[in-house]
Amino acid sequence: IHAPISILEGHSLTYRRAVSYWIFLDLLRNYLKIAPDTPPLRVRECLYTKVTSLMGQRASEALPYLEYLLLSEHLDKATAERLSFLDSGQLRQMIFLAVKELLVAEARRLPLLIILEDLHWADDASISLLDFLMEAVRNEPLMIYGNTRPLQESNLNAVISKAQIYLAGQFNRIDLHGLSFDQSERLLTELLSTADL
Repeated sequence: IHAPISILEGHSLTYRRAVSYWIFLDLLRNYLKIAPDTPPLRVRECLYTKVTSLMGQRASEALPYLEYLLLSEHLDKATAERLSFLDSGQLRQMIFLAVKELLVAEARRLPLLIILEDLHWADDASISLLDFLMEAVRNEPLMIYGNTRPLQESNLNAVISKAQIYLAGQFNRIDLHGLSFDQSERLLTELLSTADL
């Protein structure tokens, strides 16, 4: 018997590394079924509809921060004024909490698999948010799958090390090694449907 699950994906891109939270912005846009160029009013409408139906009365606590994350330059005046009293550390913490509460609510509705592609290109804010979500993975029906190229020096190394300890039996690391020449040739032959390279 296969139990149904929800799947959300976010992708990092090398040219988006300068954009804070990019991989989670991509994940949220996929969740809301909107594009990066969706008009702000439509983004706000999709966000409020989805989050309110999922979280009920608790939505009002998370919505301003999710809205800020998705529409920082298009906030309504009341939200902008409310957030202006927070310093950058407080604002970041509230964004982290809002994203976590949304993902946990979704996972409680239906077990949730989050797929984060190309973490080697993720920005520091995204890596910090990923680190923050570890507690939810430990206690909720939530699984995070991330793939990355081999890392030299990266904040992601610290997150992986922490996950190995904090999540213990819930954490698996699978290292893939390069293909041999023969394996590479076979892969290309099968992908291109020709042996004449």
